[in-house]
Amino acid sequence: MREQVEVAIVGGGMAGSLLAALLARGGHRVALCDLHETYPPDFRAEKPSPPQVARLEALGFGDRLHRAATPVGELAIARFGRIVQRRPSRELAIDYPDLVACVRAEVPAAALRIGRVTAVEPGPGGACVRLGDGREIAARLVVVATGLPRGLVEACGFRRRVLDPEHCLAIGFDVALASGSRAALTYHGQRLADRSAYLTLFPLGERLRANLFVYRHHGEAWAAAFRADPAEMLRAMMPGLAPMLGPFEVVGRVVTRPIALHVVEDPVRDGIVLIGDAFATTCPTGGAGLDKVLTDVERLVALVPGWLAAGDTTAAAVARFYADPAKQACDARARRIDAYARAMALDPGLAWRARRWRNFLALQGLSWLRRVLPAAAAKAPLSR
Repeated sequence: MREQVEVAIVGGGMAGSLLAALLARGGHRVALCDLHETYPPDFRAEKPSPPQVARLEALGFGDRLHRAATPVGELAIARFGRIVQRRPSRELAIDYPDLVACVRAEVPAAALRIGRVTAVEPGPGGACVRLGDGREIAARLVVVATGLPRGLVEACGFRRRVLDPEHCLAIGFDVALASGSRAALTYHGQRLADRSAYLTLFPLGERLRANLFVYRHHGEAWAAAFRADPAEMLRAMMPGLAPMLGPFEVVGRVVTRPIALHVVEDPVRDGIVLIGDAFATTCPTGGAGLDKVLTDVERLVALVPGWLAAGDTTAAAVARFYADPAKQACDARARRIDAYARAMALDPGLAWRARRWRNFLALQGLSWLRRVLPAAAAKAPLSR
């Protein structure tokens, strides 16, 4: 059986679900194809930044997001093994499936197609999505938002260029402190030899969640040792951590996610668009992945109505999405952040050593000002 829609979206993660919700809100006939009716557990995007939260609020998802998420509150920042700043934080913490659910809740139930997509075939005036059970969806535009899996992207004839096959390792786990505290802390790596960017601890529901980012390979001995005894590895790698936290242990499952950086070359095709990680990946260390998703979706939502009204989803139209100045600026910024974060963690050069000390001293100075200025204001006489 073949049905007809305006836009078929393959992949129901954050990118695909957000696009489906916004296009459906605009009155477009969409089909969101995914294997799962409810998004399964996944380790990514657990702490949206304040600007990312503000963008989701502006798109109308703020109420659902704040109900599902945990406010971080106050954040302590540690460099060179000592706390250099404490400041209020507007960050939110949320499990990725709950983040996806916040936007999927606004996708009409009639738009969801549960099943495995086996092929996307370009055709006159659009493309056809084929599912494993024989269903076919003819669409004027197909958007591939399948994230990291490459099978469907390559089956569509796209070629990924690998920029760094083992850029870093993201590790997620829960921590239990003897004190019972769930205070947020970001602890930057102390030694270049440890190849660590930072550890961030934050409250997530009733848990104290940890995300650790290291420039290591998934198959090396260090990764196996960390999985075997994560608490002891943390104490060895970050000797100032235990004095700050007191006795602690790692509880539950340790999830490791190797990060490879790639980009699709020559992505312009009639009737097919790639968004999010399906087009290009970024390192989670810098937190730019959700920015890329939001920008891709916002720019596509701005372009699609015009394409549909003109009956033009040819390669010439699709090219305007990839050439969009806001999209290109966002992609370029993500690449700069990836390179900067890695150099800050690993580069032994004098310039990068100076940057590390500059950040340390700047944060100490800001922390001192936050303490001194309120005290000085309290002592000042009232003006008449």
